Amino acid sequence: MRSGGSGARLERVSWLDEHIDVDRPRWKQLILDDGALPWTGVALGLAVLWVLLFLAEIQSPNWLYWSGQTVQGTNEGGIVFYRVHGQTYTIDDPAPAPAHPTPETVWYKPGMPDHALLDRPARLVEAGVFATLAGASVITFGVGVTRGELSRRRRSVLPLPQGSASA
Repeated sequence: MRSGGSGARLERVSWLDEHIDVDRPRWKQLILDDGALPWTGVALGLAVLWVLLFLAEIQSPNWLYWSGQTVQGTNEGGIVFYRVHGQTYTIDDPAPAPAHPTPETVWYKPGMPDHALLDRPARLVEAGVFATLAGASVITFGVGVTRGELSRRRRSVLPLPQGSASA
């Protein structure tokens, strides 16, 4: 409680108004609140990790899985033959050679068809890692903002701590 000067009128001031800068923008209150800060920190860390992995991925040969084009090839004795714009190219298949010709999906660089990769399950694992990190970052951020808002609301309805009232 604050006294209104020399008059006897007292007005109730919430604990939140005394301890939180109410002039901060709403988004800063949600993100930097005590209940949200650990969660938003973890979300930021996951987002930074995602960006670093993305930057590493675009420099790796596996980037063809995301930026390349596909064509059907034929695996004959451990060598995959594929055609792009009427020209035949080959790529070695490190897997055991099949007994008879089998179809294979080949990813190639659009301007350089001789730079190619065979379609492998590792592509799906990479996609899963990227999606999991992005999803975990978004979910963790959402949990943090929600916890911060709930914490803020809880504090605003709690009674004033002992000794905070002045006469």
